[in-house]
Amino acid sequence: MDPRKTNTPDASFQGINQAIEQENLASVILRTSRLGWLNCDRLFAQDRVTINFQIEEPHPEDLDIVMIFNQARVILSPSYYNQGCFVFTRVPFNAKVTLLATKKHDNQVFLAVKETILSSKPQSLPDFRVVSEMEYRNTVSMFH
Repeated sequence: MDPRKTNTPDASFQGINQAIEQENLASVILRTSRLGWLNCDRLFAQDRVTINFQIEEPHPEDLDIVMIFNQARVILSPSYYNQGCFVFTRVPFNAKVTLLATKKHDNQVFLAVKETILSSKPQSLPDFRVVSEMEYRNTVSMFH
């Protein structure tokens, strides 16, 4: 039986643990919440100003980052990485979002969370902190 398909806390915890070890952050969030993938062209009015939003990160190795739109409760992965920045293309200017980033190193999970408003100025992530699997699960569950 797949532990991710049961409703018991222990099974959910085990499913998150497996996901942390084997998959990317976007997959974990989508499995553990009610968020959906974003198609900016369809979600936002065509006359709304869009920008390319950049997150400065000189060390992208083993980093996984997603953007969660506060209003629409949808998730977006970066379009590409270029010259020290993760780039999210054609996102709505001035939208409120939460950035969630994870790194995995030496069997530890590091998490950075940042609420921000999208602008054309590149931004950086806050310091990463080591989190337990339970802290990771609780953070992801906030986006239900």
